[in-house]
Amino acid sequence: MHILGSHDAVFYAVAEGQADIGALKSSVYDDVIKQRNDLAGGITILARSDEFPSNGFVIRNDLPPRIVMRLRRALLDLDQTESGRAALATAGFQRFVGAAPDEYRNVWRMIDKLKIPVVPDEAVTTP
Repeated sequence: MHILGSHDAVFYAVAEGQADIGALKSSVYDDVIKQRNDLAGGITILARSDEFPSNGFVIRNDLPPRIVMRLRRALLDLDQTESGRAALATAGFQRFVGAAPDEYRNVWRMIDKLKIPVVPDEAVTTP
């Protein structure tokens, strides 16, 4: 297994024959096909997952609740100001919406079904 660093990279690796199979977000697939329709014939969609939130932001569990709520509110209210909308547009977003842990149940179900090993928290490092 190789981690290519982006969903776009997965699409191109499969479409160009550098990988046999890959997983990517449907929205990325749709965007790339719009730009490079000539590559559509190089990929067959085998399966799609159930819906779940995308582009999630996470936060450390040990932060004080008041900080968590302030950060959450700042993100959720970003689309309420002109400068916030401009920042969102720069990132290609329209707004943020809240998500609850239960909304990821389809992901956990898929992980269990495919018997994908989950890396323990202490083994996770950032580059």
